[in-house]
Amino acid sequence: MQTETAYKQQEVLVQQAQLAFIFPGQGAQFSRMGKGLYADEPVFKEAIDHCANILSNYMEVDIRNILYPIAEDPIVLEKIHLTQYAQPAIFIVEYALAKLCQSWGFEPNYFLGHSIGEYVAAHLAGVFSLEDALMLIANRGQLMSEMPNGSMLAVKTDKQTIVQHLPKDCSIAAINSPKSIVVAGPLESIHQLSATLSQLEIPNSILKTSHAFHSAMMEPMLDAFQAKLEKVQFYPPSMPIISTLTGEIVEASLLCQPQYWVKQIRSTVVFSDAVETLLNTGVGLAMEIGPGNVTSKLLMQQLQGKDCFCSGGLVAQDEKLERVTLLQNIGQLWIRGYEPNWNHIFDTHQRIHLDLPTYVFNRKRFWLDPIISKNISAQVDQPIPPTVAISNTTDLIEELSERDSLMQQLKDVLEQASGLELASANESLRLLELGFDSLLLTQVAI
Repeated sequence: MQTETAYKQQEVLVQQAQLAFIFPGQGAQFSRMGKGLYADEPVFKEAIDHCANILSNYMEVDIRNILYPIAEDPIVLEKIHLTQYAQPAIFIVEYALAKLCQSWGFEPNYFLGHSIGEYVAAHLAGVFSLEDALMLIANRGQLMSEMPNGSMLAVKTDKQTIVQHLPKDCSIAAINSPKSIVVAGPLESIHQLSATLSQLEIPNSILKTSHAFHSAMMEPMLDAFQAKLEKVQFYPPSMPIISTLTGEIVEASLLCQPQYWVKQIRSTVVFSDAVETLLNTGVGLAMEIGPGNVTSKLLMQQLQGKDCFCSGGLVAQDEKLERVTLLQNIGQLWIRGYEPNWNHIFDTHQRIHLDLPTYVFNRKRFWLDPIISKNISAQVDQPIPPTVAISNTTDLIEELSERDSLMQQLKDVLEQASGLELASANESLRLLELGFDSLLLTQVAI
């Protein structure tokens, strides 16, 4: 009966755990992303191979040679960052990872994609076929690569501040969080803006990119890309998609219009608004489906007391550890109430069956109690002179008061550096889980 009750309680938890898939955009890619999963997971490999075969109709190279180069030549390794290769590579890795997670029992209730990631979301929701999606991505990347070179600048400030210093030939490419803005434009203008902001002590960093995406510099390609879109058969989405063009749950009719995808190239990515919309749905869990941890950190930065957790994506590491990292992320979702299909997770990997002892276990508790609990139990188990009890209580109060004071000072420093509201933040979370990145942490350290 106890086991049956536990299962029923678990089922309730699973039903309550609304899940979102979040797909990152260009800039998160790295060489050999997903190679460990490609070697270990048949579902992932099959998806990559299937996409590569389709892309061969639109690309002169096998995308797998870009994703998983054999040579250690730096020139070869850097090809993943060329936009004509980066966009197809990001799409197929995110698609393959999504198919793998779905095969493991993760069924999302919402999709949210950052720029190029929205194409993955749209396909998985049934807006267009995989063949059409890959045709669009290949042409999108190629057309963008033919545009004049530009640059992009990440700035730690709000939109109102950046508008005051924005050069006329630059655009706000993305609003990733209330105080995380990306500006795009010509190389010279971006470098001048970076120098100006640095003089004002506004943290900024020039991104490693060849073009000024989501800016006026993309306009010459729009007509050619619309011509490609006119050939696509669109369908209403079967899953709610939160748009990073509008920042809201997008209407089905809008996604089926070619003009929507044309505007998506030129317009600002309002990821911050999209995250706010997602959090307002009451979703409690999210998974970053793709390379990096950027979008999961951005989501965690905007919680403001809302109860939601987002696991990270693939990170650049030893390929043998990719599956381990993915399982660790899944574990974080499981302890928060989501129940995957464990049989599917482990059915492609050989396991050793062990014989457990047949005797009855001695159910003795060995958990270590917190210090405060020990103090309380000590007072109950044996009498303590009143003066000692008062002294211990006073010391405990002073210790807790000092801890609270230090914690508040730390929160004040972090809030000033990041602009995040940390009053209701979970103090047990790591700084990276709260949304802090290396730039912010460096600023705090200085």
